Amino acid sequence: MEAIDRTHGDPAEQSGIKSATQLPLLFGPGDLTSDSVGYRNDRKVGGTFSEIRSSLQAMEAQMALDFLNPESLTGLGQAIRRKRESLGLTQVALADKAGYTGRIVRAIEHGERTKLQTLRDVCEAIGLPADSYEINDNIISDPKYGSYNISHYADYIGIYFGFRHGLTVQNNFLRTVYEISWSGKKRCLEFLENQKYTSPNGRVQNYSQEGDIYIRNLTGMMHLLTSFRGSLRLITLCKMKKDDSIFEGVIMTQIEGSHYYSPGVSPFYLKKVEGVTDRDSLSEHVGNIFPDDDAYRETALYLEEIQREVARFSPMFLLDPKVTRLSSRVSKQRT
Repeated sequence: MEAIDRTHGDPAEQSGIKSATQLPLLFGPGDLTSDSVGYRNDRKVGGTFSEIRSSLQAMEAQMALDFLNPESLTGLGQAIRRKRESLGLTQVALADKAGYTGRIVRAIEHGERTKLQTLRDVCEAIGLPADSYEINDNIISDPKYGSYNISHYADYIGIYFGFRHGLTVQNNFLRTVYEISWSGKKRCLEFLENQKYTSPNGRVQNYSQEGDIYIRNLTGMMHLLTSFRGSLRLITLCKMKKDDSIFEGVIMTQIEGSHYYSPGVSPFYLKKVEGVTDRDSLSEHVGNIFPDDDAYRETALYLEEIQREVARFSPMFLLDPKVTRLSSRVSKQRT
């Protein structure tokens, strides 16, 4: 029987955790524009819904393969501008010569992210050796994880504290330690969570987790997925807040009740710990945060803000107070 955290609801055991199968690719009509990523004028998306979806999926996978790190883009953009001016070409003239719009050339010269093939085409049009600017120096995740370029997420690698509600005793919080690193074997970012601590009754709890990280290039949303014997735990996070190195989002897992298991959801955040390279050095900080702890107020305020401003939990108080509960267990009229 697999171990389930009865206190905090984590569904996977410490060992034997496998990576999940490919997550579904979601997209919206405003996710992708040709000018924003540098596609040629003659590359159009059209046809049936299935054809459009397939085209967008292919484009999205290609986007990460072709994105460069900011330093390479800046240097190459300046070199293209100097070469163009030495040839007496305007941006529009170079764009026509390369088969793109003037807007694309302007973006490239300003160091904005674009496609490798676009850069190659523009460089070829003016006789500039693009490869000397390290445009091929990219490490890309496996497509099933999102085909993300690790150079864009290098600052995600490191040690973090993770904070969330307890899912059984909800007025307590849980603090654990996460490490995010790159797996060359799986070609993705992965995480390890230290969730081993001693409970107030003296019992050692160890529901440590590990799993793979999925990132969607178009949104920057990051997903930490643990999968074990049909049980899943998913943490979905917004882009890192660069000013304080914090990820904000939601954790969804499962908890064991007296008669059945049920989903458990909590606002969640990761806070990077600077200057630490060994997650085990923070083990003493893993465990419950109780109302009389110094960290309780700050954690409570931050989780409340995430629930109110970030995670978009549907507020039940907006329901009509006269609505009838549909549950078979409670059929009383709300008053």
